[in-house]
Amino acid sequence: MDYQAFADHYGMGVVPARVRKAQDKSAVENSVKLIQRSLRLRFVNRPLSSLPELRQALTEIVENWNSRILRRANGHSRRSLFEAEEKSHLRPLPADRFVPAEMRGEALVGRDYHVNWKGCYYSVPHQHIGRKVSLRASEKTVEISLNGREVAVHPRLYQVGKRHTDPQHRPIAHAARAEADLEKWAQSYDIAVRQLAAVEMAKDVTSQQRSRRTAWIKDLPRIHSRGRFELACVRAVCSNDLRFEHVQNVLERGIESSPIGSRTSGKFSPDKNVRGNDY
Repeated sequence: MDYQAFADHYGMGVVPARVRKAQDKSAVENSVKLIQRSLRLRFVNRPLSSLPELRQALTEIVENWNSRILRRANGHSRRSLFEAEEKSHLRPLPADRFVPAEMRGEALVGRDYHVNWKGCYYSVPHQHIGRKVSLRASEKTVEISLNGREVAVHPRLYQVGKRHTDPQHRPIAHAARAEADLEKWAQSYDIAVRQLAAVEMAKDVTSQQRSRRTAWIKDLPRIHSRGRFELACVRAVCSNDLRFEHVQNVLERGIESSPIGSRTSGKFSPDKNVRGNDY
């Protein structure tokens, strides 16, 4: 797969040697042998002093080899044949170098229009839910293709459980409805609740996750009362922790009315095994 991807990147066609035709391979190997022999003879009586000297020697040997007149080419050398017959067919190299990548042949697009790659999740246009796609992951990107056509490109994630969602891949009606529902619901509360709702709507989650989180958030004032919920949101804003998880934690501990940083567990009464300062 990587070899084919390398050839595709540079627009090459790979032609293998013919079966039981050893002469196809020997022509190349013979040239390599002669170049190596010339290099060894040049430095047979003295050691190499530096890597640049080795490169310079190889350049001179290869240049001499390519300029040598061939016996069966009507007075042509390898270089003159290349310039006359092959050079005009060459194309410029791609702007980007080939980057080796890991391949996965098939991955099923889930109901949340994401695919899994090593514990991380990447979005695909929601029209492809239920289809099988192929993935190609390099060090920096994850490319997702369907029937040989690229449908999504994401930055590579390395923390298990993380997800990257392209907003254009979401079902527009579903995502917009969930966000509108949460925004409209928050308007009936004080400014702290609206601040937390704005942060919540900016999170990169799928439409199904948005719906579940919206229902969970709306349940908090029903369970703990509206007054306590608003106080907990004010405390979250003052603590600079704009998460409804923080609000839920405050409500469950019953500390929404206490000053930030205060202890609310009452007077400390040590157990019998605590000996004290005068032990």
